[in-house]
Amino acid sequence: MKIEEVIGANLQWIREDQGMTQAQLGEAVARHLGKPWSRQAVSAAEKGRRAFSAADLLALALVLDVTIPSFFLLRDWNRDDVELPGTVVLADAYMKRVFHRSDIKAGADLLTRSSARRLRDAHEQVMTDTSQLIDALSAVGSSITHLDNVLDTVEGQDSESQA
Repeated sequence: MKIEEVIGANLQWIREDQGMTQAQLGEAVARHLGKPWSRQAVSAAEKGRRAFSAADLLALALVLDVTIPSFFLLRDWNRDDVELPGTVVLADAYMKRVFHRSDIKAGADLLTRSSARRLRDAHEQVMTDTSQLIDALSAVGSSITHLDNVLDTVEGQDSESQA
């Protein structure tokens, strides 16, 4: 994975976790960079299609209230090697050279906090969906009962007319 893709994926993940749109992020960096990024520029950054300057990383960290190393976290430390111009750095060597132990703890805290928030949101959605499903099943049950009553009435009328 290219280093720009690592940074971009983390940028997107952190931005979405904070409920910020690409346009909002683009406007917010203007305070630190002197001009905003367009939504398209943010999209390109998140897809790893732009190089990041030190000023870009600092501005993004300030806007998103994270540390700069947060942008360098790998999703799969067992698989993801980092491609730099002219070389590939294995994930374990990358981790040892890029992060201090405190950075790794801060990254784990960020991931844990975000995961808990996402699980809470998913739980709320499941509860809402379950409630709607119960309501729908109740309506189906009422319809079945109504149809059974209609059928009983029709069958009762048929037996009376045959007698």
